[in-house]
Amino acid sequence: MEHAEYMGKPELIEDRIQDVAQLRVDQIMTKDVITVAPDDELLKAGAKMTTHHIKQVPVLQESKLLGILSYTDIGWGIMMLYPDSIRTHDPKRRVA
Repeated sequence: MEHAEYMGKPELIEDRIQDVAQLRVDQIMTKDVITVAPDDELLKAGAKMTTHHIKQVPVLQESKLLGILSYTDIGWGIMMLYPDSIRTHDPKRRVA
């Protein structure tokens, strides 16, 4: 809601898009990139993301980009390790 004035005036959005359309990537990109290595422990990578308030990190090996790790990847990875626990979960069951 930081820029709520745009919600009621579409012409303001159009003006802002015109301004942003002229920007180059290097003007807004993150320059001090936090990275992880493929052999880093998953929970340590997640802790690094939390500490730096980021949702994704590049995975590098010898300066080569192998992929991007996200919070979603971590969640799915953990769920895939314990599929039986997920299948047996009964959302209707109440814990007292």
